[in-house]
Amino acid sequence: MTTQAQKQAETSVGEAMNLRLSSPFHLHGVGPAYTWRLAISGVETVGEIVDHGNLDELAEDSHIPLTVLRKIQLKARSLVNGEVIQVEPFWMPQRKPIYLDIETVPKWDKVWLIGLLIEDKLIQLYATDYDDEIRILSEFNEILSQYRNHFLVTWTGFDTRVLRKRMEVHGIPLTYLNMLSHVDLKLKMRRCFIFPTRGYGLKRLGTYLSYPFVNPHLDGLAVAYSYQDHIERGDALDSRVFEYNEDDVRALPHIESWATRARQASTTPYNTYC
Repeated sequence: MTTQAQKQAETSVGEAMNLRLSSPFHLHGVGPAYTWRLAISGVETVGEIVDHGNLDELAEDSHIPLTVLRKIQLKARSLVNGEVIQVEPFWMPQRKPIYLDIETVPKWDKVWLIGLLIEDKLIQLYATDYDDEIRILSEFNEILSQYRNHFLVTWTGFDTRVLRKRMEVHGIPLTYLNMLSHVDLKLKMRRCFIFPTRGYGLKRLGTYLSYPFVNPHLDGLAVAYSYQDHIERGDALDSRVFEYNEDDVRALPHIESWATRARQASTTPYNTYC
């Protein structure tokens, strides 16, 4: 290949990459169907969404609901300008929180680590083997019985769903777990804010909001397999799993605190798209 041909090829690759990154598909929650509908309506880049002055017309042409287009435009503006846009007021219950995060095996049918942050005190309940699961679940239940006027905060509904199922398996009463109200912080952040990020994963959003993760490249699946291999094959348990769990617990109040400060600092009306 000649030098000129190489330059042309490199230019083509670069243009293709820029086009891919500028595509609406790059926006969180905008899938291939909406990307295609926007394209056939003449909107092929994130910048064109930001600059579009007639969303009513675009809604008619693309058959995408106007409310959805308004949200897509806000996401595009957030990404292009690198800004956070608040679209709904952020609030939390006027009681003390219990921040919660669990670790399971890959199939989610065993809980082996329960991390709790209660009034700035970290508690980690660890199951030394599969049979020890009932002990940590019972201890978790006992802890909840002591904080009945608090409420639970998790990143998603996954933690409470799994805990409820495993407690039922072991015949542990759900009285206290059902008694405490529960805040899904990820759902609340998605409803209240639009971030210039690809998604709303805990590590992704926590990193964006400057939470200092100790092991930023460690993920939940690796942690799950580390414990499973430790129990079933006798491999050494990666000691970082406890740091990983602690980070996931402590990132919750960090994100909540940021959202509370953002609400208090806001002096402009919310950009409602509903």
